[in-house]
Amino acid sequence: MEETHRRLGVYVWVGAGAIFALAGLWLLMTAIHLAGQSEADNALAEAMCLQRLRGLGAAERVGERLRLVVPKVTTPRGGIEDASAISAACPGWALSYFCMGATCGDGPSVKMVVEIMPAR
Repeated sequence: MEETHRRLGVYVWVGAGAIFALAGLWLLMTAIHLAGQSEADNALAEAMCLQRLRGLGAAERVGERLRLVVPKVTTPRGGIEDASAISAACPGWALSYFCMGATCGDGPSVKMVVEIMPAR
């Protein structure tokens, strides 16, 4: 009788261990799946942001930042409005650099350079 109880106890512990191992594996697979979805969503949001920025000027990825260069700004107010539109075009990104004037690039024309990076 004692031997039967001992065997039953071992089976219960092995069964419980198997259930916990399967639950852990399921949670790991769920986390991997969710992380993959998040990365895909972030890549899509960045691509859409770059597309919107290219409507304003030359846009490219520089490191972890996105840089917009508007080669010729006709009015300062228009440049500031374009810079403000970046916040609406790229939610989740924050302004990290802004320069508008003749010293922002080569040549005597007034340029605008804006860099944004993911908000932390």
